[in-house]
Amino acid sequence: MADWKLSCLGRPNLVMDGKPIKLEMRKSLALLVYLRMADMDCSRESLAALFWPEYDQQHAQANLRRTLASLNKSLRTELLEADREKIGLRESSQIWLDVEEFLDHLASRKTHLHPQDEISPECQTALESAIQLYGGDFLEGFNLSDCPNFE
Repeated sequence: MADWKLSCLGRPNLVMDGKPIKLEMRKSLALLVYLRMADMDCSRESLAALFWPEYDQQHAQANLRRTLASLNKSLRTELLEADREKIGLRESSQIWLDVEEFLDHLASRKTHLHPQDEISPECQTALESAIQLYGGDFLEGFNLSDCPNFE
């Protein structure tokens, strides 16, 4: 099984087995990020409206199909699961996500039984790990000017 890593803290990027994956379209990356962050299936209709708000439903759905085809071609694997109604990831856990790990490190600090104003060695380690993951603000420098709701 491939080792997928999706980084969203700072400039977003996708890596498989240590090698960056270049996607054909920015919306392919945006769609992958959206599906991974949602951690659930999304309706085709809502995704089409989110990413192509200026188009009627028929054209937005056609653009979504093209973007899915491009994404599947770039990924060269069956990470995506799609049917007539919804789109999702087969197993979101297949894709490591820096945001998820960052939040896990921060949350682990709250599980120790010591006063909030003190930092245990375990908390210090968790906070240092979170700092190492932080590459910048969420999707820093990445925008889709024609998708105001995605922003």
